[in-house]
Amino acid sequence: MRYNSLHDYLDDVFSTIPQPTNEQIKQAKKEYRKMYSAQYYKTYRQEYIQISFRISKKQFSTFSKLAKEKNIKVTTLIRQGILQQLKKSFSLKTNEQRLLLLQMTDIIEVAVYEKEPVDVKVLLSLLEQMQ
Repeated sequence: MRYNSLHDYLDDVFSTIPQPTNEQIKQAKKEYRKMYSAQYYKTYRQEYIQISFRISKKQFSTFSKLAKEKNIKVTTLIRQGILQQLKKSFSLKTNEQRLLLLQMTDIIEVAVYEKEPVDVKVLLSLLEQMQ
């Protein structure tokens, strides 16, 4: 948008009209509001993605009570819950992978220490579990 404020827009629109009527001013303000809203939502959509899903009224009631207790919006509560759950699941997966790597390392160390062949089938099964 090329105007920084409503006043800049009105100055430009009425630069050739010495005494605009109240109706002309109201119409110009409506036009500015349309332009401003369109620009705002365009910028907003470039930065944020909207995700929609349905829940039952009973679930909404439960979420609503929880949100009220925490003094936050229901959508904020749900977003926080989802992000926390994702964080937990990713950290759990990382810990599981770490344990599998430690097991593989132990198997290889024991085989090297005892000068025995490495059991490839066990290592492959552990690798499959990591995926």
